[in-house]
Amino acid sequence: MKMDKQDQGYLCPHGYRMRLIDGKLRHLLKNHTIVRLVGPHGAGKSWTALAQARSVIAADDEGIRPIIETNPDRALQGGLSPHVIDEWQLIPSLAKSAAQSRDGSFLLVSSVDGRPEEERHLASTPIVRLWPLSLAEAGLSNVSVSLMGLFTHNFYPMSCPMGLPEVAEAICQGGWPRLQGLGADASARLIRVLLQTVMENELPKRGKRIPMAVKVACAHAACDWQATYEDYAAYARDRGEKPFSRNTARDYRQLFLDTYLAYVVEGWRAPIRSTSRVRFKPRMQFVDPSIPAMWLTHTPDTLLQDAPALLSLLRCLVLRDLNVYASVLEMEAAPTVRYYADSDGARADAVITLSDGRWGAINVAIGETQFDEAARGLTRLRSKLRKNPAAGCPDPTFLAVIMGSCTRPRLDKKTGVYAFPIGALTM
Repeated sequence: MKMDKQDQGYLCPHGYRMRLIDGKLRHLLKNHTIVRLVGPHGAGKSWTALAQARSVIAADDEGIRPIIETNPDRALQGGLSPHVIDEWQLIPSLAKSAAQSRDGSFLLVSSVDGRPEEERHLASTPIVRLWPLSLAEAGLSNVSVSLMGLFTHNFYPMSCPMGLPEVAEAICQGGWPRLQGLGADASARLIRVLLQTVMENELPKRGKRIPMAVKVACAHAACDWQATYEDYAAYARDRGEKPFSRNTARDYRQLFLDTYLAYVVEGWRAPIRSTSRVRFKPRMQFVDPSIPAMWLTHTPDTLLQDAPALLSLLRCLVLRDLNVYASVLEMEAAPTVRYYADSDGARADAVITLSDGRWGAINVAIGETQFDEAARGLTRLRSKLRKNPAAGCPDPTFLAVIMGSCTRPRLDKKTGVYAFPIGALTM
């Protein structure tokens, strides 16, 4: 996808591949004095910001940083609007200066979550999260199934040539813009360098060590996205290692969240009248499937020989793409992506809720042979909600099973559940 000339900022880099979030950023910058763009190192934040920018200053530029630290207002003066301040969190006083400015619009870019005392000056500013590239943005989806189309009952799928080998390749390569087309092996090496750089920058500030960060990350990746501390401990014992403490797990997990390498998936508190045990505990998920794939030394070939690992990483990929597409469905709102699970077998890997109350639920499956089980979890959820009409919760606008490989994209007449491959999805 390429950007129209009239939509580009003066500083749009040559060869910039348009991101789905571009239109939302333009809208927000026209209607707000400050917009924040956050995301992990390597996701393409700087280029995405420059695509909107007419001027820029980088707080991580050692040549000008001492000047800005001495006079924070300097970073805001003289720039054309929209004015980008890259890695603003390195100079916390920039938050207050931007908030007090009445001249133009500012796009504050950061790859590390700021401290509460910094962010209180920006409490009312919209935050846009940039994810690694979705399959649609990377040109790997045939874009025949629209997420918004599912909410409006428009479903016109085409057959998708993307099979499990291609999905496994996409998982291991990930959505990092600079790594597109390099192949899974080269990508894995460079992803390791990327994460090493992030940890070397952040861990010393927190008194933490890289070996323990790697150990916690590997344990979380191996125990799937539903991991508890007990799962971590069992993982360590199975390898003849002493389990790390709960506090250690908590501290390093927070590091992954603060650097936007991971995010929290909240549980959906569905208005269900039932005695079944419902899970609400937040789950941590990596922002891109290439991260856990790299930690666990998976390759496309090993994934095709390990169904549980393939399903776990496919779920990570689907959730990444759903978050990318959901984030641009509404200009002034951010639709929520949560999960649902209970002890009766009702479950949804993703529940997407729009600001007007419409919602849809999605499960992830490897292929057609898992469709019935995945669809059953969704229809049980729908049935439970219908048994409590007093709660006023509407029926789901759609239910869908997204698969790694799907030979027959369709609306299943028996269950009312859509079936299609991840290689067909777009916004």
